[in-house]
Amino acid sequence: VVGNWWPHHDPADRLPPELDDFLSAGPPPVFIGFGSMAGGEGDGERLSEIAVSALRTAGLRGVLQSGRAGLAAS
Repeated sequence: VVGNWWPHHDPADRLPPELDDFLSAGPPPVFIGFGSMAGGEGDGERLSEIAVSALRTAGLRGVLQSGRAGLAAS
């Protein structure tokens, strides 16, 4: 289930170079995001650790969208 969807975009828009390089460097990654879900203090760090651990266990690459959940990983 997704929220608002904007199918039109500016063709001049580009991904940040770091993300573009990551996407080009291997198989398609798994996308992880929690939309507009906002967590309490420290929840973003905990959710990030769980997400990264799950990706590593599965042997997958991933992109975390921080959003209001405050996810952060490298």
